[in-house]
Amino acid sequence: MSRKDIIFETLKRQCELAKLEKKDLQIESSDLADALGYDRSNVSEFNELGREGRVEKSNGRHVYFWPVGYTDEENNQKEKDEFFFLVGEKGSLKKSVQQAKSAVLYPPRGLHTLLTGPTGTGKTTFAERMYEYAKYMKIIRPDAKFVVFNCAEYAENPQLLMSQMFGHKKGAFTGALSDVGPVL
Repeated sequence: MSRKDIIFETLKRQCELAKLEKKDLQIESSDLADALGYDRSNVSEFNELGREGRVEKSNGRHVYFWPVGYTDEENNQKEKDEFFFLVGEKGSLKKSVQQAKSAVLYPPRGLHTLLTGPTGTGKTTFAERMYEYAKYMKIIRPDAKFVVFNCAEYAENPQLLMSQMFGHKKGAFTGALSDVGPVL
């Protein structure tokens, strides 16, 4: 992905975060520079993105940027929503869905998330929706794996869980017959 595309994708994520947090759409080049860890003068690709018709900007003392068509309400309603098929996504799960989207979009690569709840409440389904949303928003690669761990299976042996998640070296414990890389 080119530097210009990284800046554009970050702009889209910042706009999505502003929408989720019900903030005004006021994203300046300095905001993107901070999110990416760049110097403000190094996000000058906005002019080129504007010439390509991918970015619009405001006029005035403060210059704000957004993707073309982003402020069009009809366009926003057509936006793909990975949480659409969850029962309660606009009702009882509305706050959880907003928090999940915010966690996925949090700069620079999202936040780690722990889902808890009784058996059968849909934690794996919810995690899978977060995963699909992260792919859709280009936070993770399209070919990234979705791996499910039932931590209850490892309650008596947390070292085995660590081994599954982070890998282990041959001989690290009884039964470790070869080096194994992390699943994640």
